[in-house]
Amino acid sequence: MNNMHRIKQDICDIGRRIYDKGFAAANDGNITVRVSDNEVLCTPTMHSK
Repeated sequence: MNNMHRIKQDICDIGRRIYDKGFAAANDGNITVRVSDNEVLCTPTMHSK
């Protein structure tokens, strides 16, 4: 599995944990990860994280 795929899986896992603990509603906020000096991955707006 490549690193980018693993990071995407981690974002999903973190979003699930945040929701399960009641820290945020399903569509609240975004999760963003800097993967290099000029690249970031982020969750889409208005979608369950």
